[in-house]
Amino acid sequence: TFFDPLFDENKTRQEQTVDLGETKTDSEGHADFDLQLERFADATYAMRFIAEGFEGEGGRSVMGDVGALVSALPYVIGYKADGDLRYIDMKKPRAVDLVAVDPQLNRIAIENVTLNLIVQEYVSVLKKQENGNYAYESVLKERPVKSEKISVAASGYHYALPTDEPGNYVLELRDDQNRALSKLRFSVVGQAAMAGALEKNAELEIKLNAKEYRAGDEIAVSVTAPYSGYGLITIEREKVYGFSWFQTTTPSSIQHIRLPQEFEGSGYINVAFVRALDSKEIFVSPLSYGVVPFTANIEKRRLKIDLQAAAKAKPGEPLHIGYKTDRPSKIVIFAVDQGILQVTDYKTPNPLAYLFRKCALGVETAQIVDLIIPEFSLLRSLSAFGGDGEGAQRLNPFKRITEKPVVFWSGIIDADATAREVVYDVPDFFDGTLKIMAVGVSNETAGSTEREALIRGPFVITPSVPVLTAPGDEFEAGVTVANNVEGSGADAEIELRVETSAQLSILGASTQKLRIAEGREQSAKMRFHVNDTLGSGEIKFVASRNGIETRRRATLSVRPPVPYATDVRSGNFKKGNADVPITREIYSEFAKREAAVAAVPLGLAHGLYAFLKDFPHGCSEQLTSGAFCRLLLSDEADFGLSRAEANARIEKTF
Repeated sequence: TFFDPLFDENKTRQEQTVDLGETKTDSEGHADFDLQLERFADATYAMRFIAEGFEGEGGRSVMGDVGALVSALPYVIGYKADGDLRYIDMKKPRAVDLVAVDPQLNRIAIENVTLNLIVQEYVSVLKKQENGNYAYESVLKERPVKSEKISVAASGYHYALPTDEPGNYVLELRDDQNRALSKLRFSVVGQAAMAGALEKNAELEIKLNAKEYRAGDEIAVSVTAPYSGYGLITIEREKVYGFSWFQTTTPSSIQHIRLPQEFEGSGYINVAFVRALDSKEIFVSPLSYGVVPFTANIEKRRLKIDLQAAAKAKPGEPLHIGYKTDRPSKIVIFAVDQGILQVTDYKTPNPLAYLFRKCALGVETAQIVDLIIPEFSLLRSLSAFGGDGEGAQRLNPFKRITEKPVVFWSGIIDADATAREVVYDVPDFFDGTLKIMAVGVSNETAGSTEREALIRGPFVITPSVPVLTAPGDEFEAGVTVANNVEGSGADAEIELRVETSAQLSILGASTQKLRIAEGREQSAKMRFHVNDTLGSGEIKFVASRNGIETRRRATLSVRPPVPYATDVRSGNFKKGNADVPITREIYSEFAKREAAVAAVPLGLAHGLYAFLKDFPHGCSEQLTSGAFCRLLLSDEADFGLSRAEANARIEKTF
């Protein structure tokens, strides 16, 4: 563990993002960026460099990142403890190993290092309140206990922590310029007459010897109080599961309570402590209390699931997933494309963590200890916290057909110690990592597990095609082919063939010969012409060699170059006939031509009604105009709009 001596606890952590601009790679694919780290103030911070590269031929991009720890210090000193520093029993040996490293993480020797041992104590001070009254409050005070010079060798330095007296300690290392090099905190628990007053909030300092227990374990509770007296320890959740009374003649003590056999899940240790009648601490709160959480018997409820699947598989072939559990249960197996999981940051479900999540403490505690000193209620009210202190209708009708997400769901199936399997037919278009997850539950246990399978065919085809085009367009598409055929050699000849649907035509040769070494990739370009047929266009790329082939399709939307529009034309004629020419190029897929002739001017409303009905913008003005048009004309027989249709439209609008 390393301590940042440049970190200021009074300042909030901030994250900065700096754009380093763009550059081109050389023939080997290398590029240099000047990070200009001198722009930041002296500090120790984590830096993450993110780069996105674009392929010159097809525009395909790939992203990567790398992290580093940046510091203005010439070296840092870290420590490794041989046990838990949060809970050290008094007089029990506990030590830390110190090591110094330079920016290249090489171990180095450091001379003339000052080691300071500091004890943290709470002392009671009489402080004047805003209302003019005086009250005792707890103030943290650091008292130096020991100071000595040490030398940290390249192999490290072994230091035994003092555990003779209970308390909260700080071990600090400084160089010859009095700069802080490292700092660690540790707590020694035991029975002693130490100061630990926390009068303002009437709290106890409570520490447990572990975070998780088994049924029947004895829980050791370190209690540090402002005074000596009597206490009650309870195990609580929605009810009280166990209790134990105790008496101590010193403010610091170790108490014990046994966990009931039937208890499991999350719970709370609640300690209420009352000042002894003969205690001389008469100016502090007579009641102090504290609550700490813990968990018990979680491993007893863990269902062990064993998943078996091939580490590598080919697209288009069945992926056999074997599974078994350590007891009869019901499980669900599902596999999802790793790329989809990265977008949503999805994690494998952990039903055990959910079922045994921290529960709210449902026990209310009532007391009359405040009657010992009448002013206690007033002190509690003054210490209370609070105050100011602290448009679906505009979707593309010619949308392209896309590949479905790579997802497998087994449903709820039976599982036990017998090995079984489910089969998932991996789509032939998928290449990547498939994350297989299983979640199971039985009458008494729950569990989950995961593993990964690499889906990779003999060739990986990555096309780069525009997502939409218009009739008459011509475009160039790039495609990258990766050669994964084992034993194909450094000069393998691969045939790349292209096929199109009725919406597209190929300009030039439909077949190209590529020379791709095993484990490498190569890009190719092809030109296409967009025909007058609208809809979802499809380009199939086929890479083959010696009877081995891989197919991959790319789709694009072929749609008109102008948006959907409504033209309204009106006029009049006295006799004979009249021609209304249509000068726009209209595609038949969504075309609609209507004409209305009336002896009165009301016929003009037909065109206005059609215009407002399909108006592309959802402004309040247009919505209201369309609704009133239906409302006013619904009773006109010549208009041809039924009352039911008018009511439905008006109801939808408002």
